[in-house]
Amino acid sequence: MLESSKKLGYTEGIVSIIVNTLLFGIKIWVGLAASSVAMTADAWHTLSDTLTSLIADGWHHRSDALASLMIVVGAIAGKYVWWIDGALGIGVSALIVYAAYDIAKTAFNALMGENASPDFSERIKKIAGEASPELKDIHHIHMHRYGDHLEITLHARLNENTKILDAHNFSTKLEQELRKELNADTTVHIEPEK
Repeated sequence: MLESSKKLGYTEGIVSIIVNTLLFGIKIWVGLAASSVAMTADAWHTLSDTLTSLIADGWHHRSDALASLMIVVGAIAGKYVWWIDGALGIGVSALIVYAAYDIAKTAFNALMGENASPDFSERIKKIAGEASPELKDIHHIHMHRYGDHLEITLHARLNENTKILDAHNFSTKLEQELRKELNADTTVHIEPEK
């Protein structure tokens, strides 16, 4: 099932890249022929879609709809309001900037680590309690996503008199259990109990 979903995703991405590149060519030609700033900006927006076809498909379809609406408004109102084309060109450009910011922020958070959701944190704490009950106060849980690969970092408190080998064994047991349950590579940072 996962393999067929991947193939479908890649196929959609390739088709989207081809279609968006063709649309870019048509829109840039029409935009230049009509001297329309809004249409030209939308052409560049369409070209940027080719870069995000596999990354942020949902957001870019929403921004496509908004940009298309602006183009329709510009085509109709442009005959009557001289400044509408330029204003809508700025609007389409703002959509592109916002979409780029949103995609970059998501990618940055995935690489740099993000806080686990409360439900995910509770699940990790439950697994920790069963795997290594000696580890207390599981906190500072962060997730790092690299494609399908998930890495988790977390802090756990342990009695300060625990031998180093025992501390290592407790954290290794938790890491192995999280790998089994969540398919995640985990790093456990041990701190003394307060």
